[in-house]
Amino acid sequence: MDIPSPIADLLEDYVDGRLDVAGRDQVEQWFYASEENQRLFADWFLWQAQLRDLEQVQDLRQVFGAPPVAARVTPQKSRSGRRTWRTSTWLAVAACLAVAAFLSGSWLSGRDGDDARSGHANRRARRLAAATPPAATLSRGADCVWGDSGGDHHVGDPLQIGEQLDLREGLAQLYFESGANVVMNGPCRLRIDGPMSCRLDVGSVAAEVPHEATGFTIRGPNAEVIDLGTAFGFSVDADGGSQVHVFEGEVVSRQLDRSGQVVGESFRLVENQAVQFFPGQREKATKLAADEAQFIRTVPTLWEHDAIELLPHGADLALWLRAEHGVLADQQNRVIAWQDLTLLDNARANDAFQSQVALRPVLVRDAIGGRSALRFDGDRTFLSTPPMRTTNNQTIVVAYRNAPFATRPRYGGQLVNYNGAPSRFFGNTPGPVYPGVLQLGEDVGVAPVVRGAMAAKAYLGKQKGRDLNVGYVKSEPLGESRPIVVAYVYDMANDRSQLAVNGRIVDRGNADAPVAITSRKSIGRHGVFEDWGFCGDIAEVIIYNAALSSEDVQSLSESLMTYYSISDNDR
Repeated sequence: MDIPSPIADLLEDYVDGRLDVAGRDQVEQWFYASEENQRLFADWFLWQAQLRDLEQVQDLRQVFGAPPVAARVTPQKSRSGRRTWRTSTWLAVAACLAVAAFLSGSWLSGRDGDDARSGHANRRARRLAAATPPAATLSRGADCVWGDSGGDHHVGDPLQIGEQLDLREGLAQLYFESGANVVMNGPCRLRIDGPMSCRLDVGSVAAEVPHEATGFTIRGPNAEVIDLGTAFGFSVDADGGSQVHVFEGEVVSRQLDRSGQVVGESFRLVENQAVQFFPGQREKATKLAADEAQFIRTVPTLWEHDAIELLPHGADLALWLRAEHGVLADQQNRVIAWQDLTLLDNARANDAFQSQVALRPVLVRDAIGGRSALRFDGDRTFLSTPPMRTTNNQTIVVAYRNAPFATRPRYGGQLVNYNGAPSRFFGNTPGPVYPGVLQLGEDVGVAPVVRGAMAAKAYLGKQKGRDLNVGYVKSEPLGESRPIVVAYVYDMANDRSQLAVNGRIVDRGNADAPVAITSRKSIGRHGVFEDWGFCGDIAEVIIYNAALSSEDVQSLSESLMTYYSISDNDR
């Protein structure tokens, strides 16, 4: 492989646990710098896939948990002659590279450190219990009928490693922790093997796999498909025969024997190509033309028939949650899922979920200007998106109103926090930790908290017991029960941040630290401390992977003010 020696050395450093922040950034920059670099990775992956010991490292849960374990293979000497290339370790490292966005987040949840303080009571804030991320989430469903063998499942349910899904009828969409999406078309039986893999026993699935989840693998009784950043379909019939159809991009597929060992030829398939495997007859594996019509690639949304008033600015849109559309609630109107409106430039759905009944906010009709909103209790309720990639330039816009102050259990509520559980806990770091974590809400960590004032910043950890923040901006007190459109712009490219309330800029600051991260976005609560929950109504949450201009912020704010009947007197 023509991977540059410096990058190879850095990857070895990662394996040995010695890769620092600068090195990690260099590896990620190399991977995303060009299609040629990504092609090198794809070629290398195919080479690795043909090695006899691939099965020992096929479970890529290593990326998120224990360190990789070296397979017993003959070492291959690198072109530089300076290091050896350990087969199984290299495969795990390549997977890590493919999900570099996860590496940039340092997903930690249990370290001790300095306790943050609540400005309201000046007492120790309660840290959220350490959470283990599920391997996948049942993100969407349509007319699902579940069989007895796998138990019943509901939208928003976390799916752990080893969990079986027996879908007799309907469609079910699985969002894997790695970023891969898989749509099951009943009847279909599937087992969750990890954030990067699953097993299809019978039925058909369609997968959409982003580049950061390259290496995502689906196995069947007699074949497997390894993704190289693509969209494909995989089906297994009642006799164990299987087909792989590529809609976009590229995959590697090969036949397996009854023990799961690779047999026969590996097939590298690109767009519009397919292959059929016959159980026990490897010499009959046949290439076909792909037939996308055999597979269902999407699950109908809750809002597909709604008339939706579009935003005036659609470029770089990454998340759009509007309570008038796409909210799934239980019988008590507690919100299970809030579906992302994948319109305009928003191509990838990042629905927000709450699987625990006691933690669900309540859907309230006629809340703000006659429109729906989600009501958060300021104590426990919140929603969380799956891990989503955001960039160094960000714009966060929220339409909300505070509950009457007399009804609030405490102050310091967060509207949006980019450190959703399982969260990084910065602790008593000796200096800045990059990337920083954006947060928008009342000014936590200071005393006293100004009731109803809005603040935003990128939090970088602590130094000598003091918070390190950049992009810090704040407003004057905004009052209670008042509908507000707040917009926070973090513009690292131009070293500027600004906060706008109802279209008017109220504060400006700097923005000179990186904040690009793949993380869950918490809505209605801080990502680490449970004391800082928002109390009030949130009607809309919008995130752009760009720093909007002041003119665009004003235009967008005015559009939302009109939509929610917020008058100029509220400015």
